[in-house]
Amino acid sequence: MFLKGFVVCQVGQNLNLINRHVCCVVFLSVQGNSMACQGQYVTAIECFTKAIQLDGSDYRLVQFIVELFLFIVMSLMILLLSQYVC
Repeated sequence: MFLKGFVVCQVGQNLNLINRHVCCVVFLSVQGNSMACQGQYVTAIECFTKAIQLDGSDYRLVQFIVELFLFIVMSLMILLLSQYVC
């Protein structure tokens, strides 16, 4: 009986660690999205980078950081081109 309780306790602890891990990834993703919406792109990329380090299997995180990077590059190109046109 003691052994069964120990195993359940160990499984519970592992699930708790998994839940914390998932919460961290979700929090970082939401925080990164919020920062991007506020125009704080460097902070957004840092949040998504940390989330990817925690869960590299979630393709949505990688996709979002690539899209954010492309948005920044396009914005800079438009800014540079607008200086030459005017």
